[in-house]
Amino acid sequence: MERRGVIDRSLFAGIAAAGLAGAAVRWLRSLPCSDVAVTLPSGEVVFLCADGCRRTERGAEAWLSLGSRGEITLSVELTDEGTVDVLLGHGVDIAGSVDLAALSGYAAMNPAAIELVRNSVFSELPSGRGAKVGISVRETNHAPVYDNDNAPPPAAASDKLASVDDVTLKMALEGINNVRFLGADTICLVPGKYGRRVAELSGVPAGIITHMGNGMGDALAAAGTAGFRNIILVGQVSKFSKFSVGSLDTHTSKSDGRLAAIAAYAAMHGAGADDVRGIMSALMADEAAAKIIKTDWGKAAFRELADCVVKTALTCAKVAADCAALTFCLPDRELARTDNFDAIIERVKK
Repeated sequence: MERRGVIDRSLFAGIAAAGLAGAAVRWLRSLPCSDVAVTLPSGEVVFLCADGCRRTERGAEAWLSLGSRGEITLSVELTDEGTVDVLLGHGVDIAGSVDLAALSGYAAMNPAAIELVRNSVFSELPSGRGAKVGISVRETNHAPVYDNDNAPPPAAASDKLASVDDVTLKMALEGINNVRFLGADTICLVPGKYGRRVAELSGVPAGIITHMGNGMGDALAAAGTAGFRNIILVGQVSKFSKFSVGSLDTHTSKSDGRLAAIAAYAAMHGAGADDVRGIMSALMADEAAAKIIKTDWGKAAFRELADCVVKTALTCAKVAADCAALTFCLPDRELARTDNFDAIIERVKK
């Protein structure tokens, strides 16, 4: 499962079961099934990577090891009923809360968790088809395997995971792999949660968005190595101003120059000496940006900044064919986007 943020404990079993159910359905449809997106009630999307899928007498099953706590297995049988029936099997019961840690008794699934499973299956089923889904928790007895040929090859970035010590970079590489497993040739990289929100508001499909943290240079290099042909970047101006002038790690302990970069772009497009001093005296990049975006030279400055973000990105992800960028200041105020931003999103949607 995607290890980012805090997952609502009361939905943990439902998230695991929903991802596994979706994987089993995708396996039966000969689609990539090693990583499945699950949409939570909040609208947040998390990813679950099944340990394996295989054929059964009536359909398919997918499973996920819970370590010493056992293994959760989802079996799926396709029907022509147009409905999804969820059956609770060995080790699973209905309860008001979920506690997979207590497998000495039953793993409990509340109605909201079961609804996650239904929604996941419905999202993967062909039109007019239904399914019978069985959920069970047992001792671990499977080896990780996909016993047909439809599991996609791992992205090249996954080769680096074992040797990476930086937790943030490791999370970025995992996210890049998740999107690559979905078969996409376009990825949207964002420094953090604000970037994700603005990306979605700007029309970027949620399934291709992943966090890259401060190590933008390493994340972009990994995205290029993984084979993405198109890269979309959405980030707050405080990060992107530094990256635009070549700072490949934007952590405050590694680089700064945010205000200097903005001032330089402003001067290039007509800002006067007093304007430049005003930018340099601001406490935050967002503060400066919110003021100067009201001027024509300020708008031009941020378009220049966005173009330079793309130029820097393409020096990192050398094999990418196209790259677009959007930068914003808080709260969710767009400053500029590159001319190709909308075109790449339209290609993704098609």
